[in-house]
Amino acid sequence: MVLGYTRTGRPVLVPAHAAPSTKDADAYRRAKEKFADWTRGEHVDASRILMEHGEREPDPDDASRCTQWASVHWDLGGRRTN
Repeated sequence: MVLGYTRTGRPVLVPAHAAPSTKDADAYRRAKEKFADWTRGEHVDASRILMEHGEREPDPDDASRCTQWASVHWDLGGRRTN
């Protein structure tokens, strides 16, 4: 299910599984590769969309996955300084 779209039209989907931990280097690297062509703004948009959906989601597991993926997108794009 599409939750929303980034500023460039990329769909942000409901997460089907938990986000990789930064402590699991291989899984986190794969996540980075999956989104390698996303811009910083797209990551910020995805993070906001996921966080807002997670706040409204009544199922705690789904809410947790949204929050986890929001954090990943924030790390991948929102905190970059270059």
